[in-house]
Amino acid sequence: MRWITCILLIITFTIFIFVFHPSHQKRVSPFILGCAFMLFWWISTAESNGLIPYTEEGIVIFYYVILTLCLLNGNIWLIGIAISLCALSRYSFIGWLLPYGLFMLYEKKYASFLKLGITGLVCFLGLMIIPFGWLPFYKLLWLPAQYINFATRVWQDSPQVFYTSLGLAKFFGPGRIELLHHLVIRLSFTVPVLFTVVAIWMRDKKNIRIHNIGLATFKLSLVIFYNFIDVPYLYLLYTSSFVSLIITGYFISRFEKELI
Repeated sequence: MRWITCILLIITFTIFIFVFHPSHQKRVSPFILGCAFMLFWWISTAESNGLIPYTEEGIVIFYYVILTLCLLNGNIWLIGIAISLCALSRYSFIGWLLPYGLFMLYEKKYASFLKLGITGLVCFLGLMIIPFGWLPFYKLLWLPAQYINFATRVWQDSPQVFYTSLGLAKFFGPGRIELLHHLVIRLSFTVPVLFTVVAIWMRDKKNIRIHNIGLATFKLSLVIFYNFIDVPYLYLLYTSSFVSLIITGYFISRFEKELI
């Protein structure tokens, strides 16, 4: 599992290089590449993050980067497969699925919506139910209900996890664990929907040029989830960082003029 994590992290950084195209933006390229290198160096050498030696999060990061690329590409079949892989690894993007589906229906992309549903169903059956049965699915479904007790134990045994990491859990403290847990659920499902509705209203009613609403909502859902997560282990938050890295590299490389 360690080798798989390392290899997929290397592939992820390779994907960033190909997406970014450093030759397209010669002035800003050293800065962007420097940020990417520092992130890679930190993950590879710092013992405090624990990403490589203690977790399989490199696989999760790879899946979410693939989903980001698919959203940029727009291939609905690949988006469906990537969504399935992400959902079976970490469901931090779960609040994005509803507004993304509603956005497709609003845009009258009924065929794409149907393709997405078929792909998701086939992957769900082929990757989980057929090989492993229903028991793992039930465990995955009821896993969030165990987070409150888990967060309580971490506050008692390792409070430094909260104070030395990112996220807002440290400001809630051990006495408001349930409040934080209910907030992350409600905000994860309501904020992306409200954001999508406001973005569509500004685009269609105010004639403001807004593009990539689905991609922006996807990134926002990750920000909400990881900021309000019950136990903010540092390695969990790198997924959102890599999504930002790919998005930034993709759009910067496609500016017609040099950035100053």
